Amino acid sequence: MARTPSPTARTRKRRPSLTVDRAEVFERVKKFFDMGIAAHDTSREIRLQRYAKLRMWTEGKDWPWPNASDIPLPDILEKSLRTQDTIHNAVMSTRPPISPTALNPADKEREEVVDKLIDHQIFVEQNGEKVVGDLADAYTNDGVFTAFIPWVKEFREVSDVIKHARIPDEVLPREHFRAILRQQFPEMRDLEEKSNGWDYEFKAVEESGGDLKHRVSFFTDDRQRVEMVIQKEAKVYDGPRVIVKDYEDVIHPPRCENLQPPSPSNPHGAPHVILVDHPTVDEVMRLHKSKFYDLMTNEEANELGTRRKSPQGIEDEEEEQRDVFEGANEDMRPDFAREQNKLTRLLCFDIFDLDNDGIAEDVIFWVLLEPKLVVKAKLLTEMFPSNPPRRPFAEATFLPVRGRRLGISLPELVEPLHDAWKTILDQSIDAGTITNAPFFFYRQTGSVKPEVLTLSPGEGYPVGDPQRDVQFPKIGDPQAQAFGLNLSTMISQMEERLAVIGSFQFGQVPAGQSTALRTIGGMAMLAGQGEARPERILRRFFSGLSEIWAQIHELNQVFLPRNKVIRISGGLEKSKDPFVRIAGASAIKGRFQFTFSANVFNTSKMALQQSLGALIGLYTSPIALQAGLVDQGGIYRLYRDFGKAFGQDA
Repeated sequence: MARTPSPTARTRKRRPSLTVDRAEVFERVKKFFDMGIAAHDTSREIRLQRYAKLRMWTEGKDWPWPNASDIPLPDILEKSLRTQDTIHNAVMSTRPPISPTALNPADKEREEVVDKLIDHQIFVEQNGEKVVGDLADAYTNDGVFTAFIPWVKEFREVSDVIKHARIPDEVLPREHFRAILRQQFPEMRDLEEKSNGWDYEFKAVEESGGDLKHRVSFFTDDRQRVEMVIQKEAKVYDGPRVIVKDYEDVIHPPRCENLQPPSPSNPHGAPHVILVDHPTVDEVMRLHKSKFYDLMTNEEANELGTRRKSPQGIEDEEEEQRDVFEGANEDMRPDFAREQNKLTRLLCFDIFDLDNDGIAEDVIFWVLLEPKLVVKAKLLTEMFPSNPPRRPFAEATFLPVRGRRLGISLPELVEPLHDAWKTILDQSIDAGTITNAPFFFYRQTGSVKPEVLTLSPGEGYPVGDPQRDVQFPKIGDPQAQAFGLNLSTMISQMEERLAVIGSFQFGQVPAGQSTALRTIGGMAMLAGQGEARPERILRRFFSGLSEIWAQIHELNQVFLPRNKVIRISGGLEKSKDPFVRIAGASAIKGRFQFTFSANVFNTSKMALQQSLGALIGLYTSPIALQAGLVDQGGIYRLYRDFGKAFGQDA
């Protein structure tokens, strides 16, 4: 909050964080966290078992005998991977996948710049292909993906060593060093020389207008050549970052439809949302040193080295399960590496009455759980400016449940049939095992010795009266086993209809449909019959991508650095310069609606080739050219997309 200045004061510094009762805020956030963990405890356990089935993890069975059949069925994994690949191909087949449409006529000329800028920030500045893959994985296997989109500005200290000629005899070292600095950094300012004349500090202006602090020290080697050691802050990242949050790391009240604040226009919003992550002590110390965590005192920061993530039953059980199957142990970190100790950080988006006027404001609290510290508090729109105000989340649900944010995932959809199928297969394998090596009975008073016998194929055992001394009971019914196999086929067909993934989607000819696939028209008609649900699932995913694009645009309008240079990828005539310089945030300001045109044809190269081939014949016809329906650039992009559909990215 602002401090009250004197009437004659000419400066008034503003405190970065809000003034809050830190103990009260910590107890509030901790209570929200504990309630969220308890509310989803049962669902986490069920999901953990479902995840094990997805990964084909089995524990082994001891019934009806030890090491009985426990076959790992790949049906859930197979359908999950196919769905993820379909979604990923639909996004990556066209760049950019989301396009802005100006809501104001004055902003129409900025559409192209906004379009190319966000595409560059997602697919070039960060690994956009991996981001899309993570989103598709969470969307399919968790039933909902949650993307957190902050603006990240990160610096790291680096050192460079540059060699120069020896110091001339007629020149003082100080004069020689200053000449080197003026030549190396012509735009340096605030040059400060240390007492020895060999060490210097100054600021160098970035291309985007910011200042970076440099520390330069001069040395001489064995041949008296000058070595200039430059220590400076290098910008690692400066832009929007799409962070895909794990299912367990997003905590909110159960009866919510989305993560935005509740309001008359959003009656089923979330009153609070907590994002959980585990930073290292070193990361927290860096944020404190940069004064981002401005509520943390130096004494509190110095005590962090003794803190470690506490095992209070709130650990990510899925991660622990992965560690067990991979033979890893996350907690095996040496005590001396204290800067690598991890803490639990809670980023709480809350509605909180700051000034006791009865009206709650949208705020954000940064809380460290183990040391019980609130390290930062800010208003929502100060950290994530947007109009209208919104939390920096994007989400999409695989199969929505009305009134609930957490929808139905593909593993949940297929799991009951998976369990039935696995039971039938295990029983069939066990029946085959006991039929091939059945148990038997023998007469104690007969010629067979009273001991446990293990029979092997092709071996003979001498018995006085085989017909009466030994008896093998008739086990199993061939008709029952045939019934089980037929039932397995029916369950497989049910799964295909439920998940809309069958032989046709795997490049195979479905049984009884070979005639329909002999012509292009028949193939298109057959594919069109199964488009309804896959296309709707695809559209829901792209709606979530549209939210990501919209949030990035809101951040760009405030935080975009000056003289931003981007490279345009794809769809550009070879005669044009692929590099574009954006003067600043004012060049992209405006209100835009982010839309998409993806459909099922984006997911199939064959369907895309056929559709583009038909469009080429239509748009390059004489009447279309004479009517001006397409220009030279449009023809170039059309042929380029056609080549990409055949795998030629030229």
